Amino acid sequence: MICQLAGVYPENPFCTPQYVEYLRREGRRPWLVAERRSGQIRWGALGAYARGRVCTSLHLVSLSTINSPEGLWKRLADASRRCGIHELHINSLASPVTEIPRLPFESRRQRRREFVVDLQSPNWMARLSANHRRNEKKARKLGIEVLETCETAAVDAHIALQGDSMARRSARGEAAPQSFSRKAIESFLITGAGTIFQARRDEQVLASIAVLRSQHGAYYQSAGASPAGMEHGASHALILQVCDRLRSAGIRRFSLGGVNQGNTGLERFKAGFGAVPVELDTATYFVGAAVRRKLVTMARGLRDHSRGYAASRLARKQNTALYSNALASGSKSDGLHDS
Repeated sequence: MICQLAGVYPENPFCTPQYVEYLRREGRRPWLVAERRSGQIRWGALGAYARGRVCTSLHLVSLSTINSPEGLWKRLADASRRCGIHELHINSLASPVTEIPRLPFESRRQRRREFVVDLQSPNWMARLSANHRRNEKKARKLGIEVLETCETAAVDAHIALQGDSMARRSARGEAAPQSFSRKAIESFLITGAGTIFQARRDEQVLASIAVLRSQHGAYYQSAGASPAGMEHGASHALILQVCDRLRSAGIRRFSLGGVNQGNTGLERFKAGFGAVPVELDTATYFVGAAVRRKLVTMARGLRDHSRGYAASRLARKQNTALYSNALASGSKSDGLHDS
């Protein structure tokens, strides 16, 4: 059935047998939600099922409303209840334009935007920005090469370069994650769900990008570049090379991933590759009974309170240690003031 789903959505890297294996390797329980007619899947989505102490949830990673059955949302909610699911998370990674209706049991909603390169378009290169052209030309003159690999040895450099990129974003005052999952990237490679492309010069990795793939689609999962890579235009050259190679391999649609609202710099960077913005929704629905919803809300409130209390205790301990060190060094109140 998973192979049937991949045939229905050949441009979606989140609807492949390899992605199912990735979920399993990550310790998650994959579920297939689908409508079949005459034994053939007409519409569907892959998800991850999770059972907690007080809440059972289903996270649909990439749901498309194109060719969806009539009455989809009510039937999806009813089927979730019958399976004992309390919370339904619907995401739209690598999906075409998707509008999720507002329903009475909605608890959270977010509008998101992805940038997609149409590799079938004969003139997509003509839409490249002048800045991206200059950087790609600079990298070519410096002899920067692009290599594709499925070897897990490439993950170390990938994670390190992600850290470099996030550090730059943090320095600009942007919200950016500071830790990354090596295991997740390794799982993508081991299961065949994706590959890594890296830009190198003299054996030094300057930029790296992890790409998930399906028969005709690809998704920019994560990337990073060193300060030298940014200076030499390695990121721009890398993504353009990836686009060219994916196109040669029969990929028609390459999503450069989502952008948070207000991050105009990242929007300009992705749009500079000739990518078109696609407006998408993500939403969470609590489909369980009202009593269960109250119980879950209380449990999460207690969890958040305990985490906040633990964080405040840790901060107090750190401040006390700083003050003690300051007294020991004779700087008195200066140490406490610095903390």
